[in-house]
Amino acid sequence: MADPIKITNPIGVENLEDLLAVISDRLLEIIIPIAVLMYVWAGVNLLIAAGDPGKIKKAKDIMKWTTLGLLIIFIGGGFVDLIRSILNAGQ
Repeated sequence: MADPIKITNPIGVENLEDLLAVISDRLLEIIIPIAVLMYVWAGVNLLIAAGDPGKIKKAKDIMKWTTLGLLIIFIGGGFVDLIRSILNAGQ
């Protein structure tokens, strides 16, 4: 009889909590560079606005929404960590 085929776990997690932590870490590795690119894009738009109020407002809006998105992501991650620590404190 042949030996059974073994499949190794490529992610290295054993439960759902660890899987969600890995996914959130990978998403942050993608989101932060995108936010940096958005800030650069807003800066370029601000530089080439040449005094046009509409273009200046567009550049400021890009900066505002990028900052708001990052705040929501970081605060949301903080709340998840807080709830996880509260739930694990009773164990």
